[in-house]
Amino acid sequence: MAIIDWVAFTLPIAHSEKQPGEHAFMQRVIAVVANMQDLFPTVMQYATDDLTVCTPQRPYRRAWTCPATGWRINADWKRKEVLIVFNGSACEMLRKMGGDALNEVLKQTAETGTRLDIATDIPTTELIKGIEAAGWSKRIKSTSFISSTKGDTLYIGSRSSGVFARVYRYSPPHPRSHLMRVEHEMKKQQARAVATLAWVHGVDEAQRSVAAKFAYKHPVLVKAFSGNSHPIVTERHERTMAATEVWLMTQCAPAFQRLVREGVISDPAEWIKRYMLGDL
Repeated sequence: MAIIDWVAFTLPIAHSEKQPGEHAFMQRVIAVVANMQDLFPTVMQYATDDLTVCTPQRPYRRAWTCPATGWRINADWKRKEVLIVFNGSACEMLRKMGGDALNEVLKQTAETGTRLDIATDIPTTELIKGIEAAGWSKRIKSTSFISSTKGDTLYIGSRSSGVFARVYRYSPPHPRSHLMRVEHEMKKQQARAVATLAWVHGVDEAQRSVAAKFAYKHPVLVKAFSGNSHPIVTERHERTMAATEVWLMTQCAPAFQRLVREGVISDPAEWIKRYMLGDL
């Protein structure tokens, strides 16, 4: 089972060219949190009113965290947006909240996401070096391997690219030493495209789609990510498509699929024939 292990996206904040006073700036941040109540009603049911100051993420210079849920808000008076981050522990809280909470966050990530990590734990005795020896897509050139007393980690791809992978396992006696973890980290356009897949088709399907780009050769990974996968359509690719087709794919298709899953449309083929094809 694949899990969301990190997610980050931006939200707008009131802005002015002149630096505001501390009270005025905090009122802007509080307004963003109030907006989150509307965007993420399930998530915010678990949130507390008081935020705790924490270390900001560059290039932001101020940050607060919600003690109950773990999400962080990074802000800077010079920027017109804040960065909301759900790290590993905050994503674990999302899973405990249920599917509605995760879908709320994925929907926003599909629109303004800056990072999305999906992880899969695989029970196997295979060593990381074996994964490296088997290889992956020849288009991916950048790799590195780090070994320490804590475990082994293989990095596939460049961290400056839109997507790269980490494959690692802990050394005994770590309680997860029997597992190999494969993490795919997506940024910006890739993060938004994969978030859309996860929101519409599920996290497992999104993970398979990313793994397909790497074309792993080792049987352990081939088996772990086997099955159908949807193409990852980024904004860069969308610009080459007809505007109407882009609208159908990015706006109509996800909404239609959700109506089918929720049982609102019981016969998708008949519905399309009646309302979309008409007399064609």
